[in-house]
Amino acid sequence: MTTTEKGRLGEQKAEAYLVSIGYTVLCKNYRQRYGEIDLIIEDPKGTTIVFVEIKTWNSFSCTDLEYSINYRKQYRIKKTSIKYLYTDAVNIYKFIRYDVILIHKEELTHIKGAF
Repeated sequence: MTTTEKGRLGEQKAEAYLVSIGYTVLCKNYRQRYGEIDLIIEDPKGTTIVFVEIKTWNSFSCTDLEYSINYRKQYRIKKTSIKYLYTDAVNIYKFIRYDVILIHKEELTHIKGAF
């Protein structure tokens, strides 16, 4: 299985998990020139837009995965999220949050408000 295929499977697993706990998917793999956001969702109450970065690796521990989202990656995600908010005027009046989902082998860890 290629790295891209593993990443897609991880994204599908993360999406299924989030939908099962009440989140609504607004957009998948949102791309702008600044970068890409894996998943954009809305919380169950409809008050918060959540930008989700998903990391799937088999050869690293969850601690290593947490630190793999460095300052530069966070900056690109934030800049891309601002572009998304301005293109969808309805969402500009909601709270925003940046979450990370780490998938290590079969373990899924959801870090709310990661950065």
